[in-house]
Amino acid sequence: MQQELEWFLADLDTDFKCLYLFILSDLHYGNPFCHTDLWEEQIKLIESIPNCAVILNGDLCEAAIRMSKGDIFKQVGSPQDQRDWNIEKLKPLSKKIIGATQGNHEYRVYNDGGMDISSDIATALGCPYDSDGIYLRIHFGDNNNRVKGKPFSYMIYCSHGYGGARTK
Repeated sequence: MQQELEWFLADLDTDFKCLYLFILSDLHYGNPFCHTDLWEEQIKLIESIPNCAVILNGDLCEAAIRMSKGDIFKQVGSPQDQRDWNIEKLKPLSKKIIGATQGNHEYRVYNDGGMDISSDIATALGCPYDSDGIYLRIHFGDNNNRVKGKPFSYMIYCSHGYGGARTK
């Protein structure tokens, strides 16, 4: 029996005339080559834009574990430390984050130990979460088709997918 896809509503400000949507993904915090300075610049930019929303689309953490690709001895912190760092850095955006999903790097931790660190991040930030992909209905504004009181409405689906460093 097929299960119906669950969607989450992001009912945003009726004063917004347009919306900037940021999809944050693939930071890989913990990887020694991670550019945290660029991540922090991105967070400051998002903070400065009042009419924006954010979706967290996985692989925020490197999350290397014993049986995975990656070097557990060269990564910065444990997967738990990486989770906590992301929560701390993303807290200022918590009112703008409208959804989150899991990446394959966080899935390693879940698959090996049953702990969903992406869910922990979403819970700490107070946003909807679905590990398989997030389906969102976004409302904003107040003049769709020039009708006062009618918001703009969009349906968006985000999932992390995978890459495996393939070139083809």
